[in-house]
Amino acid sequence: MAREINWIPVSLAWFALTAIIYILQLIPFTGIFLMLAMAPLWSILTVNLGFLSLAVEAGIGKASRWWLLAPVAWFGGYAAFAYLNHSAIDALDRDMQRDNATQSIAFDPARHALVIDHNAADLSTAAGAFVHDYGLSVAYVAPQPESKRKSQQLELAQQPARHRAHRLAAGEACKRLADPRLRAAHIYPGYHFDRKGDRKSLPKRTLCSYALPEDVDRPAIQVAAKSENLKSFWLSAKITRVTLTAPDGRIARLRAGYTAPYAWLPMPVIGCGLNSGAASWDCFADFWRGKTRGLGAPATYGGATITVTAKALGLQSRPALERYDTIAAAGAPTLDNAVGRSERRSLDNLEAVLANPALRATVHDLNGLAEQPGVLVARADRILSAMSAGYSAKGGLSETGRNMQRLLAALPAADFQRIGPALIEAIERGWAQSSTGKRHTSDPVDGFLATRLGDLGQQALPLLMRLTHRNTHRPDSAAIYGICRIGPAAVSFADQLVAMSSALRRHDDAFQAIYVTLLRLGRSDFADQMVPADEAEFETRGIIPVKISRFPALRRAITPASPPTVCSHQFRGNERRAG
Repeated sequence: MAREINWIPVSLAWFALTAIIYILQLIPFTGIFLMLAMAPLWSILTVNLGFLSLAVEAGIGKASRWWLLAPVAWFGGYAAFAYLNHSAIDALDRDMQRDNATQSIAFDPARHALVIDHNAADLSTAAGAFVHDYGLSVAYVAPQPESKRKSQQLELAQQPARHRAHRLAAGEACKRLADPRLRAAHIYPGYHFDRKGDRKSLPKRTLCSYALPEDVDRPAIQVAAKSENLKSFWLSAKITRVTLTAPDGRIARLRAGYTAPYAWLPMPVIGCGLNSGAASWDCFADFWRGKTRGLGAPATYGGATITVTAKALGLQSRPALERYDTIAAAGAPTLDNAVGRSERRSLDNLEAVLANPALRATVHDLNGLAEQPGVLVARADRILSAMSAGYSAKGGLSETGRNMQRLLAALPAADFQRIGPALIEAIERGWAQSSTGKRHTSDPVDGFLATRLGDLGQQALPLLMRLTHRNTHRPDSAAIYGICRIGPAAVSFADQLVAMSSALRRHDDAFQAIYVTLLRLGRSDFADQMVPADEAEFETRGIIPVKISRFPALRRAITPASPPTVCSHQFRGNERRAG
């Protein structure tokens, strides 16, 4: 008896299922749930099961033998495609290594500096890698192109260093990187790790990196790089072209990159997903790729580019831990030098502004001065005069005037009290003569100073009460914290604070400022009306549960006897118990 042959195999149902799942993914409403269930990967199973079952169905005679051509073409064709893909990758890698071997620049760290372009593709971590892995004491990153400043430019007595130098420190020197004076000088720590030793043979090793402004003092080898996407039917890869330029003009050109080869078995990934970067719902169809591999060198991503660059420069691998004792013995003298240069420059700039308040001074022109209140004491009255000159009938408080206010806010307590009456008078006079149009140009008081005004006590209360309303959108939290610093003497303002809070969300900064201020004014009853003390009541009271857990800690910690330091958005109530 002849066996019945299915001209339309049952196995085709697998492909129909794949199509239905994909169509459902096209619709964002259903697609988002399928995406969470990893639906784009389901096609690996459904498509391969479809071809395998089709081969079985045709092999046992349930379907025409001609259907065997489909799985043969699928698996055999993909195997050929994967082979060509891997072959193309190997050929490209060999070509890169062969070409790179003919390119080099003689680099002597004792005579040359290594300067990496600020936007060199795939080399964002290269400066740190050369210092950590290849034994350089310093590697530089070139600055971004300098933008044109506004019409009135401060004539700097000392130009700041524009390059960023990457260096290493070890042992005790790493502890200094937490000094706020370093951050004011634009010195920033990088990685920091401790390798624990044992008591007998291996001591503890603390190693850290840091970057600081520093001028290049030697002829430099410039490193630039640009990336491009290489796409063909067999191959897609990210290629980086590196250009090394010696001080004498000689050039070496290198290539590196990375790619992800296709898996040897067909693994189709078909579906849609949320592209958060472009805020779009994107669909795709491709084969699964294997582990990313480097081109030109074994390392992946930017690692291959760093490796070929180091090889062209003649650098040998010298991990930092192997050089630990040398790094520790050298200390970090560049930290003191950089801080000293930054502070001298800032003081010279301040003197220029005090001599001519019409000059434009940015916060970067005065780095580090707020961290040294001692140097401001003798200049306090002149700084106050420069601040007063910063008020304009057309534009409100100038940028220079605002920066003078930040310096005044950093004065020691006794000196701030001494100039307090004159400061309040100058602000009131300047505010009266200034335009009240645009908020960002007409604010009479910088936020730092607004909070610090509370240290002047009740004499500053009328000004602070006005400042709380300077922003029409919401109460000013800096001025509210200033009232908080006055303490119980400002209790008459409590009713107005409660009225302000009614229109604010519970996770708003101004809401917390009002809550903290009421506690320090001694009106915890008003504070409890804003936020219940019992966390279990949050939901029943309909309070938005965003950062709401901080309020019970604040309620427990803050009383009228608490120090003024609690009057800050940074205080969370868990740091200490005030009383």
